Amino acid sequence: MGFQKIAITFSQAAQKAIANILYIATSNERSVSLISDAVGVSTGTFQISTTVNGTAENIYNAIVRDLNASNVFGPTYVEYNGTDTVSISVLNEGITSISATTSGDFAGSTSTTTSTLNTQDVYSSDNKINVRSPYIFEATSIGGTDIVSSASLDIYVYNGTRFSDRPTSPTYRVISAAPKNDSTSIYFNVSEYAKDLFTNQVNEELYENDNQFIDVFPSIIVDGVQISRAPEFFTGFYGYGYLEDGINPQNKSGLLQSNTKVLKLEDSSISIPVDASITNNVTYLLNGEIVYSRNISENSLSSTQVYYVTTGSYFGHDFDSRVIASGGIIEDSNCLEQFKKEFSLFEFDSIHIGTDDGLIQVNIENIEECKYEPILLTFINKFGAIQKVWFFKNNSVSMSTEAKSFRRNTITNGGYSQTEHQYKNLFKHGKESITINSGFYPEEYNEVFRQIMLSEDVWIYYNDKNFPVNIKSSDIKFKTRIDEKLIEYKLDCEFAFDKIQNIS
Repeated sequence: MGFQKIAITFSQAAQKAIANILYIATSNERSVSLISDAVGVSTGTFQISTTVNGTAENIYNAIVRDLNASNVFGPTYVEYNGTDTVSISVLNEGITSISATTSGDFAGSTSTTTSTLNTQDVYSSDNKINVRSPYIFEATSIGGTDIVSSASLDIYVYNGTRFSDRPTSPTYRVISAAPKNDSTSIYFNVSEYAKDLFTNQVNEELYENDNQFIDVFPSIIVDGVQISRAPEFFTGFYGYGYLEDGINPQNKSGLLQSNTKVLKLEDSSISIPVDASITNNVTYLLNGEIVYSRNISENSLSSTQVYYVTTGSYFGHDFDSRVIASGGIIEDSNCLEQFKKEFSLFEFDSIHIGTDDGLIQVNIENIEECKYEPILLTFINKFGAIQKVWFFKNNSVSMSTEAKSFRRNTITNGGYSQTEHQYKNLFKHGKESITINSGFYPEEYNEVFRQIMLSEDVWIYYNDKNFPVNIKSSDIKFKTRIDEKLIEYKLDCEFAFDKIQNIS
């Protein structure tokens, strides 16, 4: 399914100035009517000109005015070719047809051409908006030379299926005047209108990002006339750029993480986040032999713009837990222990990611940890993707409490009980914290730990459950192999909830 476009061509000017009608209707039974009068400035009217070009331009201005005011067709893009043709693109994919009829002097003097176009073939939707950094949108005049007195953006932020699940009314309509009287452009920060609609979460069985589609329909005012400008379509990510990445950072990479070497717990699975729009294939290899492969195709679902490729369950981290999770029973024996020592689950040593820009190789190192219970930390990284990092060494849990008390009178019948609280707690609650240690990591992981520290959403897998945490550590010194020889990090994390269940 695509969008509908109608081109209306005028072949002669009307002979009378009033009661000429242009009627435009769509398949969803919505319509607009324009009737000529002497002035043509009120809604539903236009002014006849003595020339075909003048009439077409006046009708164009009236259509833009009325459609922006009423939103009757939803998002539209109106064009005027400068001579005799006005085109209306109705960018609601639920509308399957559009027609235009005329009466009065117009009858027989107009012709129409209708077509169904694929939105993604006509308009680019490759750009990202990383909503944790500003995205500066420029509303400018044609050619960038006319003085723009004001501009407005209709911003649609939605998830589901691209275009077809777009709401009928804009999520935001933003209007701004020019900061000075010789401006040829007006700038808007689109990110701030989309960020609040993101919800990041981690399910126990599936990693899934709630990406948002962001469709922007701009219009400008030049010499008192409202002019539609070409719409732009984006995919929103809960990511960001660094200062050195420049304005409107894109983070253009098939692999949606910074490190190309991954340390993982032996016998654990791994998930690789990729951009489905530019990734073709993800292949797991062992000694150059393919052990698993998954083809990736571009799709129109917001939930799979970031695709997570894994070889198995995310949260079963050892042999025993996987057997139990599958409904099996573990009986200890020497043979079973020998089997577990001799064989590894999910054996692979590299991952090849085929993208539109070439091949990316990720090297895998398995870490065996026998003394401590490793902790898996999950976070939203710079690319807006879910990434996980193992903390292999010791961890410790602590708790802090907070209370508010009052002093009460304990005298009863002239006496008092020594077992009653003179100072009584009005409420008391506690929060637990956990300190986790990474073990030794290569220097390449410094960037990963930087992104952990900057992440707004972090979880840890602890006691067979996934819990939200906030990083209490407020600073980190990045280590180098030259200075520290062995690189490891310790993080203090606070569970992001009260220990006592007090949610109401």
